Amino acid sequence: YGFEYVGLTNNFIMIPETERLYLSFANCINLRKPFMLYGLNDSGKKETMKTFASLCGKRILYINTSQEYNEKSFNSALLGSLKEGKWICLDRTENINKDLLEVISTRIMEVYRVIRENEEDELFVDGNDKYPVNFKQLNIFMIRNLPFKAQHTPNEDVPLVLKNHYRQIAFPLIDFKHYLTLSLMKYAFKD
Repeated sequence: YGFEYVGLTNNFIMIPETERLYLSFANCINLRKPFMLYGLNDSGKKETMKTFASLCGKRILYINTSQEYNEKSFNSALLGSLKEGKWICLDRTENINKDLLEVISTRIMEVYRVIRENEEDELFVDGNDKYPVNFKQLNIFMIRNLPFKAQHTPNEDVPLVLKNHYRQIAFPLIDFKHYLTLSLMKYAFKD
């Protein structure tokens, strides 16, 4: 922006847990493997992914899933992201019924298989239309909220396809009071 004032921006606080998450995300992207980030409600999973994507210079298409979400909606989102080179984030996947989640997971694995096999960009055929696709830009991941009692393991209703082929990354419980105290002490504030 040539040093012009663009207003206040949100500051994202980097802590060691965040850096470990970023390394896990980058490893999955490098290996071309989809991942599922899970943790408690309102713990910062989505904001962490937004910040990671902006650091990578990517845009994310967030799909807030619900009981009414269907395969046709996912296919149209997938086609749009393939055309534009966006990342796809399926948020709140605990709301999708198990059968549909298994179908979507299998479709994502098919896309990743094509990505791993093809070094070059190709044309994506949809009916009579052909679209140039940049496979290297695509990344698909899921965010799953857990109830408080199951804070360390994902729910048992996760399909076998997800358990076997997705890297499951746990979002840590962060003691913000502890980090705030350490930050203030670094600047000579004492208890």
